[in-house]
Amino acid sequence: MIEILNSIESELQSLGDLNPSIYEIFSVSFTLEKKINFDSFHKSFHNLKNISKFQLTNNGKSQFAVGKVDEIKLQYDQDVEQFQLPFMQLFNKIHIIKGQNKPKLYGCFPFSNKKQSSVWGNLAYPTFFLPLIDFTIEENELHITINFNSKFQIHNLIKHIKSSNNLATISKDKLNSNFDPQSKIHWIELCERAIHKINQHELEKVVLSMTKKIKHDKNLNHNYIIENLISRQINSNIFLYQNEDDLTFFGASPEILIETKSNQLQTMALAGTIKRDDDHLKDIELSKNLLKSKKEQLEHRIVLDDIIDTLSKFFDNNIMYDETPSILKLKNLQHLKTTINVKYDEINYFGILEQMHPTPALGGKPKLKAIQFIDQNESMSRGLYGGYLGCIDMDFNSKLIVGIRSALTNKDHTYLFAGAGIVKSSIPESEWNETVLKYSPLLDAMEVQ
Repeated sequence: MIEILNSIESELQSLGDLNPSIYEIFSVSFTLEKKINFDSFHKSFHNLKNISKFQLTNNGKSQFAVGKVDEIKLQYDQDVEQFQLPFMQLFNKIHIIKGQNKPKLYGCFPFSNKKQSSVWGNLAYPTFFLPLIDFTIEENELHITINFNSKFQIHNLIKHIKSSNNLATISKDKLNSNFDPQSKIHWIELCERAIHKINQHELEKVVLSMTKKIKHDKNLNHNYIIENLISRQINSNIFLYQNEDDLTFFGASPEILIETKSNQLQTMALAGTIKRDDDHLKDIELSKNLLKSKKEQLEHRIVLDDIIDTLSKFFDNNIMYDETPSILKLKNLQHLKTTINVKYDEINYFGILEQMHPTPALGGKPKLKAIQFIDQNESMSRGLYGGYLGCIDMDFNSKLIVGIRSALTNKDHTYLFAGAGIVKSSIPESEWNETVLKYSPLLDAMEVQ
């Protein structure tokens, strides 16, 4: 890590004096073609405290954003479309003086803007920030983008990273977890209430969630947990978002809300779940059962039809998807999945996000009635659980993932979140078992006893 930081300082020095201009932010990008010690880099990143940082890792590509030179922050009750103007204003302040990489904003948007909870702190607000340093590690190449008003900002951040690098690794706390017997009773009652609403034709589907609270005596070793998720949750997007108050939202999400690159958009319908089995033949049989299940197929079709209907409002044609879902296999679970692709010339990016989120895989259908039911009946605000987070550049190239299979950590507590889609044929006991199983990726990575 020290060698990488020295390379950044050398790059800054080579720029010479930067004259003030109409631009307020300078951006420089370059590439180091060398083998990166990922473990050392990872440890240095996770040792950083009291600073905005973001990690997104999937399929051998890792992005790390550190520090904050500017941000866009909405009030919790504002819609995502209100990002449009400040988004353009921020990028218009940037002068790219070297390199091909476009500056990216990293951040999040919560599940609902109607319900608040003090547990989430500033993470409850829709926020995207422009990092001081943006690292991308892929195929033994390290792509670096630095964004700054003044070189002193980068020098001070480098000094902070070097000093944090000398900190002792946080020891792994022994964690224990037990379900409150009342949790299951409350869940069954809530499921029955939702099914009643569905039978009364007030809802077609609603996604119910629950929260598991774990106490610990010291700060969690997020480096250890994230490394476990990367090695164990192969087909998931491993993420971590930490603000300056050290509130940390992390997890292993299998679901992409929207990914855009080179005038192509990709999203997915991910709904319908069954467990995995260590026995290969039994696992195949479970997959067949998932594909044949009328209940799971219905749950999946509601999500797929809703996404297609939403995209059809923005694109006349070129919406491509398979009529039959495939199986996405994770370590503990397998899901019905349909990938949806769109080619476009122009895109109303924030308009699509506003219409699309939350999909019926996260909230339910009809959307507004499902969210209202969730807000009125769930005890804790979902915050970023079921929201989305990721990165966007000035050309609307982006990757936004859904904040599921996730957890929130403050100084001495971690809150784990999981949920299940309820339809007319749902059996509350089965939905409870599915939801408990969805805690497995994080409980496994945290090595909770």
